[in-house]
Amino acid sequence: MKLTRRGFAFVLPWLLISCRSRKGLVGLDFTPLPSPSGRYRLNVTVNQSNADPTTYLCLVIHLLDEQGQELAIFQTHASHRMKWAIGWMPPTDVVVLSSRDVGTVAWTVNPNEFEPVPVNPAMLKWAEQLQTAKYGSDGS
Repeated sequence: MKLTRRGFAFVLPWLLISCRSRKGLVGLDFTPLPSPSGRYRLNVTVNQSNADPTTYLCLVIHLLDEQGQELAIFQTHASHRMKWAIGWMPPTDVVVLSSRDVGTVAWTVNPNEFEPVPVNPAMLKWAEQLQTAKYGSDGS
């Protein structure tokens, strides 16, 4: 799958702001990404609670509605310290996360919650494109 103009429109805003730091989050400033349907937005934060050492500094995804109200929170178990990229899989409301420690995983929104879905070859290709868009073709 080629990174289309529509797909790039979902990736570009995230690329421009995802690497800036913000007080309270570990080097992460993420502007919520609108879903292809426009019904949802996706936000990402980093778990800073060390109450559970297995999720400390792991990515947490937040599902928001059109007005910005939080509908669901999901602990990904993907470390923020590893290379990662996330985005909606156009034209669907499926979230694809590519992480160097947990691999490529995907979730669909079923109603107002994240439900894991099997990763297919198109999702794997999209995940590679997300990683390349964020880190470049050499992975740096």
